[in-house]
Amino acid sequence: MAYRYGNNYRVLVVEEVTAGTTPAVAWGTPTNWHLIPDIVEMSEEVAQIKTNSKTGTGLATYCENRPGYQNATVTLTGVLSHEHEFLLKGLGYDYAAGTYTLKELPSTFPTYSIIRLWSDALTGSPAHTYTVDKAVGCQLSSLKIMGRSGDMVRYEATFQSMGVTAETTISIKQGATDDPGTPCVKGFNFGDVTADLSYGSGDYLKSFELTLGYEIADDATSFQNSNTRLETIPLKATPELSYVTNYDTAGTLDTDRQSILYGETAISEEISLIMLDGLTTHTWKIETNGQLTSYTFADPGQALFENSVTERLCYYPLAYPVTIRIA
Repeated sequence: MAYRYGNNYRVLVVEEVTAGTTPAVAWGTPTNWHLIPDIVEMSEEVAQIKTNSKTGTGLATYCENRPGYQNATVTLTGVLSHEHEFLLKGLGYDYAAGTYTLKELPSTFPTYSIIRLWSDALTGSPAHTYTVDKAVGCQLSSLKIMGRSGDMVRYEATFQSMGVTAETTISIKQGATDDPGTPCVKGFNFGDVTADLSYGSGDYLKSFELTLGYEIADDATSFQNSNTRLETIPLKATPELSYVTNYDTAGTLDTDRQSILYGETAISEEISLIMLDGLTTHTWKIETNGQLTSYTFADPGQALFENSVTERLCYYPLAYPVTIRIA
């Protein structure tokens, strides 16, 4: 038997030039790839087409169904770090001088090959060949960034893929630079997060979840006369921010509670992710503007009352829904 173990792989994300085609990769040239120690899930679904054929029997037969669309989804999850900036690029936001801004709906997304590198011995001559599971033409449709007290800041990225191939091979040139091994990501710690919020004390929070995603076109538009996905077409940006703070009677908006639901005035929030790496500090400053869509003030029993807030991030004159500043 040849088993696969859950800890015996790394994830290689390669930026594609032609959608659906994995470009050449060399360890000594880290300009088009990112190596991360995260969890990857690759799933494929085949749509069922009913033929309505007469079978001549009351038993099920294979003639009654035919395969249709081959829909593939790839999900990456892990501890968020500054090395994951490629995910922000994958959202298709406007970029200038280290700042990503949701200014308009992107016409398309960049594509990636997402590769599960198994820890098998290298083969070939020279020994540059890896055994892999490979998803090609991956376009990012949703990115969640979340953190809570006592934990690291984590992420979940969902990609629509043109197809997945299991137990295949790729060649990665070694050259003067050998395989870098499994990276160890330090990541953003929730205890280092700073905030400037409209609820609670303003600078403290218990948890947050930022969802950066899109409503995408239906299957008929994405596949057309093809059984594999042609491209992921965004129809509408759907960013959302939710967070929990202690209720504060002196808070900016706490005592308004539900009176400003679906209001016309932008609610501005700021959450900064900070990572100290030796003498270097990495910061992702997240600025949002949104509309309150949910507010919960549940009885906590013997604990403190909390603000549980959800905001739909919107465009306002001179204020964009999401801005992320990288430093």
